[in-house]
Amino acid sequence: MARIRQFELESLDYELQNLAATAESNLAKITEDYGKLLLRKTKLESERRVLLLEYTSEHPNVKLKEVELNLTTHEIVLALR
Repeated sequence: MARIRQFELESLDYELQNLAATAESNLAKITEDYGKLLLRKTKLESERRVLLLEYTSEHPNVKLKEVELNLTTHEIVLALR
């Protein structure tokens, strides 16, 4: 449990650094929904990292988590358009 929390904090810190570097033109597009997507991405990334402690990157559970992560990342990109 402590490890997943550490991974969540690291992922959240990374996302916040990216958010701080966001172009001014995109700042108006940052909404509550965008924040929820960032939190979801952080959670998925943490879960993926925990799975990788037990399995290889070829394991179906890891691949599924990566698909979820990629879909969420795509939603974030679309939200900034």
